Amino acid sequence: MSIRIIEKLKNQQGSSLAFVLIIGMIIMIMVASLLAVANSDFTFTQETVESRQAYIDAKSVIEYGKIEINERMKWLDTENKILNEYYQTRAAILQQKNPDTTAIDNQIRVKIDYIKSNMKISYYIGGSSEAVSTTLSKIDPDDVNALGILTVTSVNEPEFGEDFTETIFAYNIDTQNLRRELDYKVDISLAMINGGTVIVTPTEPIKPVDNTGDWLQTTINAKYNPDANIQCEIQSQGEQKNIYDSVQKTLTLNKPELNLDIGKNNKKFEWIEWNTLKLTAANIAVSTPMPTDHVYGGIFFMTAQASDGSYGDIIFKDNYNQANGDNKTNTLRAKNVIYKGDLTIEDYNTLDIYCENLYVTGKIIMNSPKGTNANFYVHGLTGSDSKAKNIYVGGSIEVGNLSKISWNAENIWVKGNILTRSTQASLEFKGFNYLETGDVSLNDRTQLLVTGSNPETSQMKSKSITNAVSAYCELTINISNLWLFSCDDLAINGYSKMSLTSNVVKINKNLTLYEKVRSFEVKTQYFDCAGMTSITNIENDLHITRINDLKPLNVRFAGGYKEISTAGPTQSLFIGEGSKPATMVVFGKPTNDSVEGSISMTGWFKAGPQVWAESIYFDSNRINVDERVNFIYYGNQSGQKTNLHIRSKIDYRSVSAGSYLGVSGLYPAGLTDPKPYSAPDFKSAPTSTGGTIPGSEPGNGNSSPGGGDTQTDTDRIKEIYY
Repeated sequence: MSIRIIEKLKNQQGSSLAFVLIIGMIIMIMVASLLAVANSDFTFTQETVESRQAYIDAKSVIEYGKIEINERMKWLDTENKILNEYYQTRAAILQQKNPDTTAIDNQIRVKIDYIKSNMKISYYIGGSSEAVSTTLSKIDPDDVNALGILTVTSVNEPEFGEDFTETIFAYNIDTQNLRRELDYKVDISLAMINGGTVIVTPTEPIKPVDNTGDWLQTTINAKYNPDANIQCEIQSQGEQKNIYDSVQKTLTLNKPELNLDIGKNNKKFEWIEWNTLKLTAANIAVSTPMPTDHVYGGIFFMTAQASDGSYGDIIFKDNYNQANGDNKTNTLRAKNVIYKGDLTIEDYNTLDIYCENLYVTGKIIMNSPKGTNANFYVHGLTGSDSKAKNIYVGGSIEVGNLSKISWNAENIWVKGNILTRSTQASLEFKGFNYLETGDVSLNDRTQLLVTGSNPETSQMKSKSITNAVSAYCELTINISNLWLFSCDDLAINGYSKMSLTSNVVKINKNLTLYEKVRSFEVKTQYFDCAGMTSITNIENDLHITRINDLKPLNVRFAGGYKEISTAGPTQSLFIGEGSKPATMVVFGKPTNDSVEGSISMTGWFKAGPQVWAESIYFDSNRINVDERVNFIYYGNQSGQKTNLHIRSKIDYRSVSAGSYLGVSGLYPAGLTDPKPYSAPDFKSAPTSTGGTIPGSEPGNGNSSPGGGDTQTDTDRIKEIYY
């Protein structure tokens, strides 16, 4: 028995030894693993620190280069101001009796070349790769050892007559000889850093939401027996006492603490001839149509203003028809005036609105087609000279005989077309930053008066502006104080007069000046017609000239140019002026089409343009100049020289294609010995360099149409690391 116990104990001692050995091996393995993990963490940390330091080194080189970029743009700003002083000096010289600009012209050209060359010099950054941030400095050109190289290219460089405001400089910083490469690029112009390039297109107002469910049902009844009077009953308020003055024939309802809904739940809105309504409430809705029976000679005043003085909404939920007659006026005053459906103003009626936002979901019809003498005015809340914020019309506008629209607002949208009928209608849009319309069709003796609020920011965009009929319309069109005027088609005829002042003029399709146009006076710095320009039998000289002495003039008839004169007396289109020539004038473009881009000047009475410009281009594959045509070309004064570039042969007088440098006079004077043809580099439209546009703000009324935020058309400075 004792022997078995001893053997059992010996066996247990052997098992313990094995267990100890196994545990020891496990511990050794775990220690080895922990050492490997620790070593890995140390290596990762070391690599992370080194990577971070490499990034910091490369970023330090770029930041050093950005200091040079900043200094160059400051230097450019100073030199650009000097250049503009030269232009002012030149303009003053041109006003003298016998101007001689040779010396100042040479100074200008030297200054432009000097700025160009200095702005585009490469810049080399050196230093020790072991201590980058503390040793950086400018070094002599060294493509091999430099740590960073700044290179500069540019686009939209100025020609004579222009400055560097719109020139975009593309800066690139390439790093090298570092543990990590990090490159940088940025495009900058003076317009960007000096607060320019701020043309803004506002977003359209938000469609109104009807939140009038808890507004109080209101009934207005007309009583004729035994005595005529008008009664009013308000939900939960009962019949309103002592509010009708039978002597003054006036119903006065003053409830600035309530929201009223007239005609709610099919209740009545009745009236009596020659009576006046004076209604004030926090918010006002009219759920039934405005009364049209027994309203002759009536007057309606509605004001949505709460007890605290804040303005609310006036909402017409059914088509609005104003039929008071007798030259009477309805006056509305509210933060937001909203018409759901059509708005009709009948003969001898005036609608006068003071508001922040006007929203019409349907059409506006002013006694069209056969009525007369209807007027529609919109102002801001503070008076007849103040501006509303937004006017939005979802449908078309029709204006009849002797009728007038006069709107003063920051932003105006007419999503449909505008048509004037019969005779002597007047359309006036003023004080705006943004005006957008569909087709504008104008009838006999219509006046269209358009005035922007700021010549550096205001925009007008229309689908077209044309005669409503083919007969002579004798239109008067005056559009002024704009940065941008844009339309698809522009066409006027018979005894019409048009004046247009806008920094940029873009006609996206065709320009037609037809039969007895009396005047077409355009002041601009950029005129571009993408379609065909057709001028036929004009009655007086037409002009396209500089908007002011300090801005250039570039003109292009890209879609082609056609001028015909079959009836005297001889008149011409003048482009530029003797002392203020255009920089570039381009006729046509090269195409394989028989009409598009072509140039044709024909007629019996010596029609033809007279052009003062530094460079003139006939950039077409089909050019026809009739022998009876008077085409005259000058430089900066009568008799001074210009450069006339002709893409294809002109049969009359066998004028060959090519560039004729230093010529002037009556075609074909000087057109011999041409140089190889040089195609035009017609620049894109300039961008504005001044002014800002206030945004169209959302209203705070219960059913406000609101307004959108503004959005810029051109991006600001963008920096890219790569």
